[in-house]
Amino acid sequence: MTKALAMRSLAACYVQACVTFCTVIHSKVAHRIIMCIVEINLLHVRVREVCNRITFDRVSPPSHKLPPCDPSLSQGTCQR
Repeated sequence: MTKALAMRSLAACYVQACVTFCTVIHSKVAHRIIMCIVEINLLHVRVREVCNRITFDRVSPPSHKLPPCDPSLSQGTCQR
């Protein structure tokens, strides 16, 4: 998987996680965007970890190990 493709996948995953989280947690439209930014920043590490796992699982057979750590794509969540 190319780095550009990985970054696009992660970006889409962040956006979806943010929208889903905010839609479920916050009912007031006026606060949704602001709270979304705050909440997704607090959850950034967890979201990133989940998104990395989903992205790598989608493109790699289960029998393969995760790709080598790339600081731009993970925060110590991949296997070394």
